[in-house]
Amino acid sequence: TFPAYTGIPPRTNAVDDMEINAVAGTEVAIRIVPERELNSKLILADATRPATLAANGDASWAFTLTDKTAGLWSIEMTDVYGFTNKPASFPIRLVKDQSPTIEIETPEKLSYTLPPFAKLPFSYVATDDFGIATPELRVSIDNAPFERLRDAVMTPVRPGVWRGDDVIDLAKIKANGAAHVRVQIAVRDNLPPDLNGPQEALS
Repeated sequence: TFPAYTGIPPRTNAVDDMEINAVAGTEVAIRIVPERELNSKLILADATRPATLAANGDASWAFTLTDKTAGLWSIEMTDVYGFTNKPASFPIRLVKDQSPTIEIETPEKLSYTLPPFAKLPFSYVATDDFGIATPELRVSIDNAPFERLRDAVMTPVRPGVWRGDDVIDLAKIKANGAAHVRVQIAVRDNLPPDLNGPQEALS
């Protein structure tokens, strides 16, 4: 089961697909259906875990995917006569949650000389692998630190891509008398704090 923020539905691997490839925070469940009574344990990179046995004899394990559990996994089985299974290991790969990106598409010029009542339209495109939070429009007057002006509006173009069209109204940000006004779009992804998020991109 993938983390909720990804929006990816739960997935079950086919019996011949033993590789685990997922982002950190994914809940992994493994179940085997033995033909006879077995003592089974799951071997991960960080520890060995005993099986949870169901009434019908099925053995299962559950763990959360982290950088410590990434590596190889295998199951060691021993029957009541001491016979063991043939060793086989399978990879666990931790897929990185990519940082978002933000790019100003128009206007193409980086600077303009404008009157204090001017309006400057602009457009921008953001990308992320799992989704973005509400972007912010920030301004800086005369090289002061950027401050939040308001939310920026973006609409999805296709999976992983969002576009915004906006207008900077200098009269509304009280730029009269200012020598320089800088504009910045900030976008964050949906990576939760417990997974070291969110990640931020600045235009």
